[in-house]
Formats: sequence, C-alpha cells, structure tokens
Amino acid sequence: MIKKTAIRVTASTGNVFRDLGFSKEESEHLLVRADLLIQVQKAIESRRLKQAEAELVELNATLEQRVEERTSELKKRAAQLEAVSSVARTIASVQDINTLLPDISELVSQQFGFYHVGIFLMDETHDFAILRAANSEGGQRMVAVTTSFPASESLNSVAVSRWPR
Repeated sequence: MIKKTAIRVTASTGNVFRDLGFSKEESEHLLVRADLLIQVQKAIESRRLKQAEAELVELNATLEQRVEERTSELKKRAAQLEAVSSVARTIASVQDINTLLPDISELVSQQFGFYHVGIFLMDETHDFAILRAANSEGGQRMVAVTTSFPASESLNSVAVSRWPR
C-alpha cells in the first residue's frame, strides 16, 4: 500500500530565508548579507576582467613592438643582402683590380653606412697586410703612400685569422 502525503504550497514572502523558517529579523539580516556577497562577487569578477583586459593591452603592445623590431631587422637584412648583391655585380663587371677595390670600398661604405672602409691584401709571404683601397680621404692618403702593417698587429687580426671583427 502506498501512502499519499499532501503537499502544502505557500506563497513566497520575497525572502528565501524567511520562507526557510528563519525569524523575520534573522532572515532580513541573512538576505542583506547574501546581497552583499553577490555584489562583492560581481565586483571581484569585474576587477578580474579589467585586469585581464589590461594584461591583454600590455601583451598587444609588446607584440606590436616585437613585430616592429623584427620588421626593422628584416629590412636591414634585406638592405645588407642588396648591398652584397651590388658588390657581387661590381666584382663580376670590373676586371681590373686597381679599379675594382676602390669601387668596392666606396660601395660597401655607402650600402652599409660605414664612414671608412679599407681593403687590405696580404703580401705574398703573408707577413704584411697592405692597404690597397679606401673610401675616406684619410684612407686614400694612406693608400697613396702604400701603407702596410705587420700581420701580427691587432689591426690585421682579421686578415690573419680570416674572421671579421
């Protein structure tokens, strides 16, 4: 046999705590606390969203800066490759070394933005590096008087080691 129980439905008072049986004073106090907790929770969530938004703005600025830096690096690299290509074309088109070396020193200076470019060639015994071409006035005066340096001097460490400095 199944026992049937009657369910009594009553209208809400508008305060869930009063409906649950708390006293009027206590239920009002609990309702105020619940409303405050909801407001605090919304404020915290809003602050989190604002903080996340600020972090995204900062990240975006950082990424934009990195893109600009890399774009600048790539442009510089492209210009350097164009300069190398130009030097290679000059080398291929000029057969006389006395014309070729000054042309290369001038071209390297212009394309890479160097104030002074000097081209040294080692003598037959590799004991001296001889300045054969330069783009600056001072360097050209040194070429005119056949300037050479012992291979052991630090200036010629590039020629001896074959590594750029």
